[in-house]
Amino acid sequence: ILFTDVRMPVMNGLQLAEKIYEEYPDILMVIISGYEEFEYAQQAIRYHVSDYLLKPVNLEKLLTTTEKLCRKLSERFYQTTKEKIHLALSGSLPQEKDNCLELFSVLLIKTGNLYTKESEALAYGHTGAFWEASLVSPWLTNYFSASQSWWLEEIKEFSYHALVVEGSCPLLRKDLFQYLNSPDAFHPLPVSLCEYPKLVSLAQMRSSLYQLYDSVASCLIPFFSQEWLFQPTAVHSVPPRMDSIFERFLLRIKSGQVEQLEKDWKSLLMQWRKDKLTQQEFLDQIRSLFIFLAGHNACTASEHEIMTAIQSLFASCLTETEFYQHLFKLILEWVIEPLSEGHSGMELYQKIKQYIEKHLEQPLTVEALAEAFHFSASYISRVFKKYGKQS
Repeated sequence: ILFTDVRMPVMNGLQLAEKIYEEYPDILMVIISGYEEFEYAQQAIRYHVSDYLLKPVNLEKLLTTTEKLCRKLSERFYQTTKEKIHLALSGSLPQEKDNCLELFSVLLIKTGNLYTKESEALAYGHTGAFWEASLVSPWLTNYFSASQSWWLEEIKEFSYHALVVEGSCPLLRKDLFQYLNSPDAFHPLPVSLCEYPKLVSLAQMRSSLYQLYDSVASCLIPFFSQEWLFQPTAVHSVPPRMDSIFERFLLRIKSGQVEQLEKDWKSLLMQWRKDKLTQQEFLDQIRSLFIFLAGHNACTASEHEIMTAIQSLFASCLTETEFYQHLFKLILEWVIEPLSEGHSGMELYQKIKQYIEKHLEQPLTVEALAEAFHFSASYISRVFKKYGKQS
């Protein structure tokens, strides 16, 4: 902000204002003069002078003008930096534009689980509800007050947001995480919050963000909120191969041990749930298992069908319990029910028929039978179509 008198040697204030206007347009100018002449005001307006103060300058007026111009500079800084951040995060920042000397803290906020392109639409409503209900922006406004500028930008995919803060803020990650998991932030989704360990410039922002992407992709535990400081050298444990489980499941299938196979599957899913596998670990394990079973003609679904269905569950289910319940229904359909059809379909048909005869006075539906016998409705229908004609 430049305060200049009008009457000065060598160059008067209005000539100075003209030079500033032509060569340094970002400077805000205030003319001070003891001459209350309209022509000065006219010239001052022509050079975009922000204010015109008459001598003797009133201290209250001077403070009011200064505060107004400081707000204007802050708003300008916020808006121009926001534009630069958007360009930096999208990889479109021209090199000559990186003349900002400020350094920034960068945090990546991931809502919900990891989604593929096929499952994003299923999760869109959930994530939209999160940002509506959690009121992150008002919380950040109160948290920083006027001391620091911050920018919240949706990036890459709709469930990711980058939080960029001017300067350092050591407690922000933990305070924000605590808020997002408090009753005040009403939302059903888990949140993963990962922070870059050092301050970055605009030029470094995109590369640091991609490191945070990779960290979230490898560390995210589905249906579980967590926060961490990114560590470039962190090594994540790889779950052991399940060769013995593969062989045991295949043996159950070949020998027709339907009930035991069902128990084995439930036990495996309970163990995975207890171990809190990352989403990537979970997908790797279950993909390997189903590929093995399909290779021995022990699974009716293709790898693509299996992975698409599981990714859809990650996108549509709000709780871990709901996810595993739906997953077991898929396992029934892909592995256990076909096995049952080959070994005990007629037996199941007879049991259902007896059940119906005993409950004729009750309104029965396929869904009610499925619930009573712990099979899916589609399987119950297939059993009736196949064995009803034979009886």
